[in-house]
Amino acid sequence: MPLTFYPNTLLNYPYKSFAEYLQSLNSKKRRRCKLDKKALEKEGGHIEICDDISSISSQIYALYRNTFREIKKRPNYVEMPITINEAFFSTLSVFNNLTPRLVLVKVDDVIIADALLIKSGKTLFLKAIGLDYDVSYRTKAYFNLFYATLDFATQQNCNKVDLGMTSYRFKEWLGCELNPAAYVCDIYNPLISFLDKPLAYLAERRMGTRQYKNPIHLC
Repeated sequence: MPLTFYPNTLLNYPYKSFAEYLQSLNSKKRRRCKLDKKALEKEGGHIEICDDISSISSQIYALYRNTFREIKKRPNYVEMPITINEAFFSTLSVFNNLTPRLVLVKVDDVIIADALLIKSGKTLFLKAIGLDYDVSYRTKAYFNLFYATLDFATQQNCNKVDLGMTSYRFKEWLGCELNPAAYVCDIYNPLISFLDKPLAYLAERRMGTRQYKNPIHLC
């Protein structure tokens, strides 16, 4: 039984630098990006790329929990099949083949936002965003995470960037395409197997994903 899920966002990224990417945007978008960066600079903030994730895993997990709590308040929230805990961040170093990195937004050497970056082939994936909501708004930290990710993608010679789920308006603004996705599950109990389509319909209504057609079936 395929269950339509939130789509992923993928940005084709054939650029040699972030500056080249910016030049591909219209003047209004370039101006917005510059204003977001200035907002961070005004607060004394800066961007860092961290490869020693385990040493700050507790801070990163605390920020991730902030974001997770906010997401759970949304009316269409659906529990994810994989739970992320502190151990997830502290053990990322064992996946060296994915070159895990953190993009950090700091103000006065305090981490106020972060995102996990992993690389597979020529694609860079952004995952597990964490935000300190008390300061993230005035610093435009959320948006600066994405700009820094695109900058890092050029350094890693990536030609695609997967920016994950949600915030679709902003990600399409960046140039992403939406790739529909779905879970595939099998019901083996013959007494309830006839309910597979109604259950899928109700779940998709809850997630607000019935608008997405022709899903890619992911196992």
